[in-house]
Amino acid sequence: MSDINELIEQIGGRERMEAMAANILECHAIAHSDVKAMARALLVVLDARPDFYIHRVERCDSYGPEVELRVFNSQLDASKCRDDHGGEIIEAYTTPPADSVPDGWKLVPVEPTIEMISAAREWAYGEYSRPVGNDAAKGFWVALTAAAPAPGGH
Repeated sequence: MSDINELIEQIGGRERMEAMAANILECHAIAHSDVKAMARALLVVLDARPDFYIHRVERCDSYGPEVELRVFNSQLDASKCRDDHGGEIIEAYTTPPADSVPDGWKLVPVEPTIEMISAAREWAYGEYSRPVGNDAAKGFWVALTAAAPAPGGH
């Protein structure tokens, strides 16, 4: 992971990537949506953790060269094995990165925040000149998110 960390540092570090992903910085040379997508993808890589560790040792005996692999669930156990037998530790990732949000979609909470409820109430009053209570605003949100299709669905 050191190569990706060096790349991130060359373009301003993790804080700058988070600011790009959160739409705080303006970038004029690259399309805005592309910058946000790149930042999100790189943040996923930065946050990835190995699922297991492989201790790899090359040996040579009377039958010729061979490679011995041992799998460990913890980095500590793999490090102890390396200290005892030499070789190297390989970090193994099996979990695919989280999907990015498709264009035209937005991640939202399942339960509305108080700010979202207030915005819905203000919109209803402005649009129809009729007040809507918190329970009604929250009920609309719950109904809408329950009926929303998954990305790629209908």
